[in-house]
Formats: sequence, C-alpha cells, structure tokens
Amino acid sequence: MLKLMSEDLSEEELKEIRDQFHAIDLDGNGRITVAELQTAMQKVGGGKDAAALDKIAKMMEAADLDGDGELDFDVCLHSLGVCRSQLL
Repeated sequence: MLKLMSEDLSEEELKEIRDQFHAIDLDGNGRITVAELQTAMQKVGGGKDAAALDKIAKMMEAADLDGDGELDFDVCLHSLGVCRSQLL
C-alpha cells in the first residue's frame, strides 16, 4: 500500500507532502508526535479548544499503525492514501 501511494504521486506532490511533514516535525527526528501535530494545527487556526485537541489526538491514534504514539513519513503517506481512496 505504501509503495502504491507513492507511485500514484508525482515527484512534485511527493516533495510537497515531504516538505509539509518536515514542517510539522518540529524536533526534526523524522517522526510526528501528537504535540507536534496539535502545534501545527494551532498555527493554521485549528486545534485551539479541548474538543479540537481531542479530535487531533484521535486522528493521530487512528493513523498510528504500530501504536508508538508517533508517525513516520511512510505511515503519513499510508494515511493519506487511505483518506484519498475514501474521497475518490
């Protein structure tokens, strides 16, 4: 699934997603935490109230395939692929 998602994207789209991932990954460790995702959402005007923060945490939990509380780039691509297939 991960390979298929990356094959469906142009180089430009993949670069844009990777750039967005790195912008959210504040500590630069290659993994996004709930706190980093919440910070990113707050910067774009969302995630400021308790309900929004809870929703972000639940989204993160659903996407966290290995249950370690963090998302690496491949997991993010997988999550985007699932969302994308549901929209098509």
